[in-house]
Amino acid sequence: MKILACAATSFAHSIELRITRKPRHVSTFAIPFALLLLAHPAIAGNLVFYSSGGTVTLGSTFTLSNANATSPAGLLTISCPVTDLGGTYVNTYQCNPGGTFTYQSNDGLTSVTGTLTTGDIYETASGGGRGGNIKYNYQMVVNFTGTETLNGISSAIIGESTMDVGGLTKPIGSGSVTGGAGATGINSAYSPIYVTDYSFSQLVRSDDMFGTNKATFGGTGTGVDQFYGPHGLTLDGSGRIYVVDGYNCRIVRIDDMKGANWTTLGRVCGSGANQFTSSATDITVDSSGRIYVADPGNNRIDRFDDMTGTNWTTFSGSGANVLSGASGIALDAAGHIYIADTGNGRIVRMDDFTGSNFITLKQSPVINGYIYSFGAPAHITLDNIGRIVVGDLGKVIRVDDMTGTNWADLSVSSYYVQGLSVGSDGTTYVAAQYNEFLFDDITTGAGFLTTSLVSQPGGIYAVPVPTPVPAITLVPTSMTFGNENTFTTSAPQNATLTNFGGAPLDITSIVPTHDFLVAADTCGSALPGGSNCTISISYSPTITGVENGTVTLTDNAASGTTQTISASGTGTAPVAGVAPVSLTFDAQAVSTTSGGQLVYLTNSGTGPMSFSGTGISTSGDFAQTNNCGAAVAPVTSCAVTVTFTPTATGTRTGTLYVSDNAGVQSVALTGTGASAVPTITVSPESLVFPTQLDKTKSAAQPVVLANIGTTAVSVTSVTITGDFSKAGSCPLKLAAAKSCTLNIAFTPTAAGTRTGTLTYNLSTGPVTVGLTGTGAATATGWLSISPSSFDFNNGYVVGDNPSQAFTVTNTNSVPAGITHISISGSTVFTQKNTCPTVLAANAMCTVTVTFAPTVVGTFTGTLNVTEGAGTQHKISLTGTAGTDN
Repeated sequence: MKILACAATSFAHSIELRITRKPRHVSTFAIPFALLLLAHPAIAGNLVFYSSGGTVTLGSTFTLSNANATSPAGLLTISCPVTDLGGTYVNTYQCNPGGTFTYQSNDGLTSVTGTLTTGDIYETASGGGRGGNIKYNYQMVVNFTGTETLNGISSAIIGESTMDVGGLTKPIGSGSVTGGAGATGINSAYSPIYVTDYSFSQLVRSDDMFGTNKATFGGTGTGVDQFYGPHGLTLDGSGRIYVVDGYNCRIVRIDDMKGANWTTLGRVCGSGANQFTSSATDITVDSSGRIYVADPGNNRIDRFDDMTGTNWTTFSGSGANVLSGASGIALDAAGHIYIADTGNGRIVRMDDFTGSNFITLKQSPVINGYIYSFGAPAHITLDNIGRIVVGDLGKVIRVDDMTGTNWADLSVSSYYVQGLSVGSDGTTYVAAQYNEFLFDDITTGAGFLTTSLVSQPGGIYAVPVPTPVPAITLVPTSMTFGNENTFTTSAPQNATLTNFGGAPLDITSIVPTHDFLVAADTCGSALPGGSNCTISISYSPTITGVENGTVTLTDNAASGTTQTISASGTGTAPVAGVAPVSLTFDAQAVSTTSGGQLVYLTNSGTGPMSFSGTGISTSGDFAQTNNCGAAVAPVTSCAVTVTFTPTATGTRTGTLYVSDNAGVQSVALTGTGASAVPTITVSPESLVFPTQLDKTKSAAQPVVLANIGTTAVSVTSVTITGDFSKAGSCPLKLAAAKSCTLNIAFTPTAAGTRTGTLTYNLSTGPVTVGLTGTGAATATGWLSISPSSFDFNNGYVVGDNPSQAFTVTNTNSVPAGITHISISGSTVFTQKNTCPTVLAANAMCTVTVTFAPTVVGTFTGTLNVTEGAGTQHKISLTGTAGTDN
């Protein structure tokens, strides 16, 4: 928003300042200054007041303090933080964040508080040369948003204010001077408008000039819900929307921005009944519902009763009263018809379609010795007190009546005015060729705002707001909470509800659905205009799976009595598993610690398994360490290592406890305390196999039985149970300091946890090894191999023998078996690897492939890696060898 010119009678010193900015011509002829002062407003918005005096301080902050304002009388203060101000010619300085605007009327009925959104300080100097006499001038132009309080009712507003200080004999770098003259214009923040977008053939509705709650309808075409070059538009008393659909030679009526009850009249271009030309521009509707269309291509005005064309009649005039390219039409409260008679350079008023009392106006009365004329008036409307407002080329002209009394004009754009409308508060809205404008007062341009709501506006219509109403924005309108364990409550997400209207927003209810909660809100039952509040939403699922819900506000907002926040989240739950369910330790000397045996905790659910209470603990002569952290993620596992330190001889028992949000799991623990170090050891004391495809054999894991004593031990038998098998043997007599190795494999017969026992029956007593594995009904691939293919094609020649390393990664948190690594295809590819038969959880190994051709040519092969679970990985290999000739 920029006021580009001020009333010449009030701000003559500002002429020097305006040359640094894009000028907007203002004429205010034969109007006593007192008539420019608006009466004390009855409602907020469209407030214009003028200021003078006060104190201007220019330092790190450009401040106008306690300026005297008029209409209504009061005090004005503006603070504009700037840097590097003063001392040079023709400089522009910008306001930094933190600027403020305050106004308080002397009668206490009106106050305005705002925050600067933009602001500029313009410095110019004139004079100089041999004679000196340099004069410095300053102009401050600020835009702000805030709240106007009138008679105790708060309204959200936007505004612009200017202040001029001129004729100073030296630049102001610091210190203060007496203030100059200024003007302020204020608009209601809620200012709903409709605009036709000529470029994209759309109808646009917005709650303000900034696109708040913007809605669009239509698109380019000739069918239903389509426009082609839409231009003028209006609303009838029922709120139905009428659009002049230019290139389709028709008018369109719809009930709302969804196109309900789409109805058209026209389509065939022509000059007959129910026909329009492609240059039809403007439309209005009278209190009886009759429709008027300005059709300059036919040099006429059309009128008909309804969208069927009932009682179609036209007016073209005759003789001196014939119309020429009439582009605009308007009606006053008495039903008089006003026409922008473009080709004749005049405006027309007549009583009815017979041309009764045909009156024209082409120019102003003599004003200070001058006469001002219309150029090519194309749009016409009436303001809120019945004055005539005309869009003429790139300016807006206003007169009190058809005599031209109080002629005033305001240059608004270098482009032609395309549409024109005046709101119920007196704010003037203009659609130029590439922008939309609004301003509070034609005589000064106060409160000027320019935006680009659409690409190329064709017409504009200000929705009447005769009394203050609440208007809202709700941000955001959707929330996603992601995963949350059942019966827990997520962290809240906040939505901001803003009332940018002029009346309190009465909030009847805020109602969530499903498992979404209103954790808190600061809104109360009534939200004043110009204020906002916070609504905090949480998610507390009671079921697993995706949930979609809403939080619905019921209120009295102008745009609709319900607003909805869509909410989504996923309820999750852990499913705990533990394997094996018991551990048995071999004899262990009292007060010594055994080797560790592994227990795997598995979460096969959809939510994290977090530990509570004592978490993971043991009882008896047993201890544990683990890599589980604070929680086990879904579809992952962790390992618990249990050790045995007997405190007495004989059988010792205990329990491994796991307390988590899926319940309590336990593993029975048994061991034997011995008086001396045993002579027989087995390593490891338990085996856990990675997931294995049902009815397929895993890679083998070794178990070593060792005699660490001084005498031989007899081996009576070795047995194995469950889905496990052994290979290898032990001698009948295991000599002192000797050992034997058995290789144990796992072949699951069903899905799920499978257990068994390897038992050595010795002359000194039995020794056992617990066996655990998991069967999978389908192949489960835990391994990732990178790169996924490779081409040895980089200008190699026979004898280069390049190599490429492939990384094999176990992406799971439990061990993964590797049963086979090989090369198939051409023998020019060979491999070496560092991979064990069981790759530890999250571990990596490397396969190095070498390309060693002995002849020139192109070769292909495959690197094959097979998991214990049966998944096969095939990595494509290619290579080309040439000669160095």
